[in-house]
Amino acid sequence: TYQEICEKAGIETNAQRVDDDIEFVGHEGGHQSATQDGIPRCPISQQEMVDPVKNTNCGHTYSREGIMSLLTQKNGRCPCPMGGCANKEVKADQLEDDTQMGIAI
Repeated sequence: TYQEICEKAGIETNAQRVDDDIEFVGHEGGHQSATQDGIPRCPISQQEMVDPVKNTNCGHTYSREGIMSLLTQKNGRCPCPMGGCANKEVKADQLEDDTQMGIAI
């Protein structure tokens, strides 16, 4: 089941639904939205998460294509696109594969 996959990946979930979305609660306290069927969304593109990368500074996860596109538009640096995040500078060298999210999706 979805819950079992998340448990194996070490991802805590919040089963409470808000507007047909499911919320992922990250290890750093960040929240990741998901589609109705539980597939995480990229916070940039709002599309299903594909090729997830984690920001090593704040712990937020994005689709590689989404964050790289944003970084290209912003000349290689931008604030974290997750609302309320204090990380004011995201750069490509701060991103690493998010294996836990990869397992979950």
